[in-house]
Parts: sequence; structure tokens; C-alpha cells
Amino acid sequence: MSKHNKVKKPRWGLFFFFMFLYAALFLTAAAYGLKYLWNFLDGYEASRPKIAINAYMDNLTEEHICDMAMSVTEKIDKNLQTDEECRQIILDSISGGVSYAKKSAECTDKRQVFVLRSGETVIGEFAIEAGPADEFGFTPWTPVSESFDFSFLVWDGSVSMTVPSDYIVSVNGVELGSEYITEENIRYEEVEDYYDEYELPTKVTYEAGTFLGGELEMTVTDPEGNPVVFDENTDWSQFYLNCTEEETKALDSFTADYVERYVDFTGSNKNTRYGYYNKLIELVVPDSDLASRLQAAIDGLQFGQSQGDEVVSQTTHLQLRIDEGRYMCDVTYEVDTTGKEGVVRTTTNAKLIIVETETGMKLESMNVY
Repeated sequence: MSKHNKVKKPRWGLFFFFMFLYAALFLTAAAYGLKYLWNFLDGYEASRPKIAINAYMDNLTEEHICDMAMSVTEKIDKNLQTDEECRQIILDSISGGVSYAKKSAECTDKRQVFVLRSGETVIGEFAIEAGPADEFGFTPWTPVSESFDFSFLVWDGSVSMTVPSDYIVSVNGVELGSEYITEENIRYEEVEDYYDEYELPTKVTYEAGTFLGGELEMTVTDPEGNPVVFDENTDWSQFYLNCTEEETKALDSFTADYVERYVDFTGSNKNTRYGYYNKLIELVVPDSDLASRLQAAIDGLQFGQSQGDEVVSQTTHLQLRIDEGRYMCDVTYEVDTTGKEGVVRTTTNAKLIIVETETGMKLESMNVY
């Protein structure tokens, strides 16, 4: 019987085990090394201020700026400008983009400060700081603060407009209520002397503000809803001269007739005084104070020296309905009086109160000034 040599089988399982272990150790070492490298690189990147600045600017959205800037609207009248309108105004102000610039005077080795601009306008600032050193000795920079200032959009003043009391004022399409009236019962200077006796038209002043932006538009409409334009050249008389065309013509005719008769009467003498008085008194309210004054003046005319009076011009400055059937006219007339020294021209101003009676217009009072 022959002897055979025994052949050993390879132990592949053990081989693969050690290979797997080797690979695992290698990969673990490689991963640790890569992680170390990445941490090193991240630490290095974070230690560069430029990286922190870029990260902040990349995340600075218009919406974020608006959110931070809305505090500027605290003083704004929200009846005139809604939050949505204010927000749009802020958005429009930064529509050209936002840039930054370093404030070198406020920067140190550990802190850097930057202003934020939209165009040439400064809208805020932010700061970055270097934190504690990491395991590699790098000091990472991170944003630590930001602030925004949009006060340049706020109009701290106010806009105001004076209008007739029955007119309507709107701002940006919003009708202003009585709470916006800062002054009322403003009298028209031309008829100032008659407010205590008669109920005459008045003016009021509306005021609005504070508002955002620079485009607060005030518009005015009359009681019928028609737009009206007011400026420094506005002729206020158009708002209190309330006579119709028919009334105006009647007042013109009456005033001219009265002035002629009055001048004839005051220039009369002892021979003509009663005739001129009788013609004049036809235009005067009976039993009025004016009628009594004219009656009393007759005696004084006995000594009149005038050789003739002539009305050479007459101008009516004002015709106003102050009550139903009662009117006020402001008249200036010039008279040439012929006497011993020749012709003398005099100018007289008078306010006339005229009333409508069953027999036509009559003069109630005459105030010469």
C-alpha cells in the first residue's frame, strides 16, 4: 500500500475576513482624513470675512428687508396708506438692488461693519464678528446684527388745503372726514363785517400727514361731485357770490338807479330837495333806519352849494345773497361835483343791503366806508 501526501485546502474565508477588515480600516481612515480635511477647509473658509459677507448678502431678500423696515410705518395714517401700500413703497425704493460698503472707521480685528445701500441711499447696516478659534486655530466670522432705516421715506410734514365748507377733500382717493379739519368757520375777508348779522358761507382747512413716500395727492370736489382745482391764484369770490344771472342783472339795475337818485338827492338844494327825496324814497324800505336818516337829511340840504352832481362811473365789487330775498352789494362810484371852485371828483364806497319786496327791490341799509 502506497502512501499519499495530504494537500491542505486554502482558507479563503479567513483571507476575505482580513481583506474586509483591511478595507474597513482603510475606508475609516480615509473617511476620517476626508472629514478632517473638510473640517479644515470649512474652518479656513469660515475664517475669511468675505465668505460671511457673501452668505449674508445672498440671503438678504427684498421680503426680509420689508419685514424689518415696516416699523417705519408706525406713524403713518393707515386710513390714507394701507400696510400693503406702504410695503410697496418700500419695495419700490429698493427695486434697483442692494449693495454694501465697509465702514472702516468702525471695524476692528474682531468686528467688521458694513452699510447697506440702494443706489446712493443708505438703508441700513450689518455687522460680522470673529468667534472663538476652532480646533485648527481658525476664527470663524458670522453675521451678528443688522438694522434698517427707511425714515428717509417718511414725510414728517403735512399737507393742507382750505376749501369752502361744503366741499369734499380726498387724499389718494380716500375721502377725509371731519377729524381731518384743523380749522373751521373761516370767514371770507370781503364780507367779514356781515357775519355777525347774517349766516354767510365759510371755509374750512383740512390737514393730512404723516405719510410714506412723496406722492400724497389731495383732490377736491364740489357738492355735486365735480372736481375743483385750488391754487394760490384762486378767486375765492366765486364760492360766495351765489346770485343767479337773473338776480345779478336785477341787482345791477337797482344799484345803478339808486346811486343816481342818491347822488341827485345829496346834491340838491332847498328848491329841489323834496322832489329828489320823493324819487329816492321809492327805492328805500319804509320805516327803516335808512329812511329815517334820509328824512333827517332834508333840512341840511337847504344850504347845499352844489351847482350840479354827475355820476361818472360805478363799479359793483360784490353781489351776495345773504338770506332768502336779501342781498348785499359792495359798490364804488365816482361823482363830479360842480361848485364855485370848479369840478371836484369824489369817490365813495358803500355796502348796500337790498331786500326783495312785493313791490320790487328796496334798499334796507347803506353803509358808506
